[in-house]
Amino acid sequence: MTRRGPTLTRSRNSLVLTTQVINPRPRYLMYLSVVLFIGPHNSSDKPQTQAAVITCVKLCKASTYINNLDSNNVVFTLVQSVINELKAQLFTPHKPFSRGANYLNQDMDLMIECFVSGFRIKPHNNEALKVCLNQNSPLIYHFVLISSLYKIVTQSRLPWWPQIDIVYPRAQELRTMFIETLNKVTSGCISHTTEKIIRSLTLKPKDSLRFKEQEVPSIKTILLLMVRLIRADPMLMLNNQGKLGHEIQSSTLELINGLVSLVYLPAAPDISQEAMEALLILHHPDKIRMWNPEAPINTFWDVNSQVLFAISQKLIQHQIENYTDILKWLRQILICKNQFLTNHKDYANVGCHLPICKQAHIKLEIVSYMYLWSIDIEGIIFFFFFTFPPPPPPGKLSHPPPTHPPQIALFTNLNPQSQHRILSHPHS
Repeated sequence: MTRRGPTLTRSRNSLVLTTQVINPRPRYLMYLSVVLFIGPHNSSDKPQTQAAVITCVKLCKASTYINNLDSNNVVFTLVQSVINELKAQLFTPHKPFSRGANYLNQDMDLMIECFVSGFRIKPHNNEALKVCLNQNSPLIYHFVLISSLYKIVTQSRLPWWPQIDIVYPRAQELRTMFIETLNKVTSGCISHTTEKIIRSLTLKPKDSLRFKEQEVPSIKTILLLMVRLIRADPMLMLNNQGKLGHEIQSSTLELINGLVSLVYLPAAPDISQEAMEALLILHHPDKIRMWNPEAPINTFWDVNSQVLFAISQKLIQHQIENYTDILKWLRQILICKNQFLTNHKDYANVGCHLPICKQAHIKLEIVSYMYLWSIDIEGIIFFFFFTFPPPPPPGKLSHPPPTHPPQIALFTNLNPQSQHRILSHPHS
């Protein structure tokens, strides 16, 4: 049997991809034709258009696994001819692609595959990215965007695939989407119309989201995916290239405070756990430097102190149910803090005299003494860790760096009257 390669012909309103398989016996002669109709005249041929879209997405995906050094490969020619029309079919908000409610999951997977393949084929063609970043686009486009970026970041990369850092300049838009999504979830600000079509999601194992038939991804699902994306690659929302120092610090503080608010988000333990992991990643010493490269130490003291203050306040007020997990996590945050200060021991105290630093340390001491009397062993371990932090690695420092600003009166050094006043304060 002999084969003839795919051929591409174009008519007035259609693009025809034909692969001819020739067999010596005429009765086995087969033709596979895929028609992708372009423009306003395709409404009468919707089934053919949908079939063509599916086939072309698979073709584009297959092409990404061919080394781009093989520039004469016929598949590349075909893909370059259909990629723009394909994106127009799948990423037009006023006319979304749909094969009906029963195929919602498959359609979303198709859009994700198209986005990922399009990024790998034409990484600088960002039309689909613009559509998905638009806050006025339907929720499904936000879901597709975040799912696609997560797949690009986490999937094992072939040498010729472009790096995700091409998307870093869009960090401000991604942060805006994250903050707006977070505000909608925390305030319950979901339109009455959306509530009619959004139902509770069915979660499968981690990193795999599936919905019941006739459901669309909820705003909570999108928020969960965003937090996972931050954990997978913080720079997608941490990048602030070209901004001034105070603007960078403000953006970082907004992002991290948003994640902190999710740690004690009621009735969303999956989001809370992901937020804790994302914050722990952001507290790795190499990531802390990116909070504000122009003033890393000053920014660290300000931002980290606000994190510790907020979490400690919730623990003191018993507003966090899973306090054992929070204490374990808080201990890891303090370990990262000590490591960062150890790495910058020569100027570790720069910026540590802010009022929030003192307030955060006092709150932490109150937490440690509260949970010293807990029947939970984790509370006692946290107390001893906070009171006697682990020493630095040999050769680093003769003494561990301070976990609090120097020259600050510790809670334990205050007289009994002051201690009682702090503990009995309604906002303590």
